[in-house]
Amino acid sequence: RDTVAAILTEMAVVFDNRPRTEAEVVFYLHDLLADRYAYDTRKSQANADAYSFFRDGVGICQAYALAFIALARGAGLEADLVVSDAMDHAWNHVRVDGVWYHVDVTRDDPIPAAEGTDEVNHLRLLRSDGGMEALGYHGFSCAAGHTCTDPRFETAEEGTGWGIFSQKLVFSGGKWMGMDENGGVVAVKLQKSGFFVGQVGDADLNSQIDPT
Repeated sequence: RDTVAAILTEMAVVFDNRPRTEAEVVFYLHDLLADRYAYDTRKSQANADAYSFFRDGVGICQAYALAFIALARGAGLEADLVVSDAMDHAWNHVRVDGVWYHVDVTRDDPIPAAEGTDEVNHLRLLRSDGGMEALGYHGFSCAAGHTCTDPRFETAEEGTGWGIFSQKLVFSGGKWMGMDENGGVVAVKLQKSGFFVGQVGDADLNSQIDPT
């Protein structure tokens, strides 16, 4: 509980205590978990619960998913567990603006390479059922029976949309800042209609930014 409270307090500071959209909260929690925690590669006694995950900083997919639920619910969002016995995998459903989406932090947080490079990918963030199936997900279900039909936040593939980012994004000035594959500074703006990606100095991107 202390860790959840500390992370939510940290999030409030990052957003400068201003109102934030539910999509922004999901984006923040996704990137924080993927950046700060790591997959537990131990062959036995690997962490599968949120408590051990927060304590040790490592866990398997179920631990990631339970930690996401704890944080999302603590932030006032509805979130549940999604499982696929066929894939031997677990992730999340989260409700944003009354609509359910998939979020899989585990697979957006690859096991670090031998040189210790950490990645934070964004391909499995706020996806529909069809979007997950397009990535090879199958046989999944949620105890609450949610369906996810809205593709407005979807990135079709790596290298497009926010799929170009392979590191944690930083929130600043109403947008998420990151670097593309060429080292250029790029920003993501979340909107009701979906998202907009562009160079920070582009007039098209800045025109998408609400003055508030």
